[in-house]
Amino acid sequence: RRFPRVHEVLARMNLDEIFGNTSADTALISSGAIFETLKQVLEESELLSQFGLYKAATSYPFNEAQLLPFLRTKKHVIVVEEKRGFLEGELRA
Repeated sequence: RRFPRVHEVLARMNLDEIFGNTSADTALISSGAIFETLKQVLEESELLSQFGLYKAATSYPFNEAQLLPFLRTKKHVIVVEEKRGFLEGELRA
């Protein structure tokens, strides 16, 4: 695993946030400005309660200590990004 010290600090700081229905089968993962837009759309359309919404504070590396336990309970994961599929690629790795 690359950057072991970074992983240690991320695990200790717990900067990632989880919103919505944490027990939902479907998770939405995003970060940055697009996360705020996604959250606003879900709140305004009253759909936030149907999804677990995960805000990644860092896109590389992920805070595996927070992310992996969250993902273990999900059947479907949707990654919402602005341009390239960077987060999606990191999740697949």
